[in-house]
Amino acid sequence: MLTGVRMPRVNAITERWVKTLRTELLDRTLMWNETHLRHALGEYERHYNRHRRRGGITRRADRGRAAAAG
Repeated sequence: MLTGVRMPRVNAITERWVKTLRTELLDRTLMWNETHLRHALGEYERHYNRHRRRGGITRRADRGRAAAAG
């Protein structure tokens, strides 16, 4: 995977994503061929981007709104 020359944070983000991919998908699944691998990667990408819980800015903002409303 290529990253930009003057983008030092991109390399760290990419390394973190690859580690997550390995631990959550590739270490737990036996891939039969390239087609199976591509399908599994596509499914994991959709899961990662849509359904996976994160503790990022959005969740902190939601907690702030809940405290203000409560």
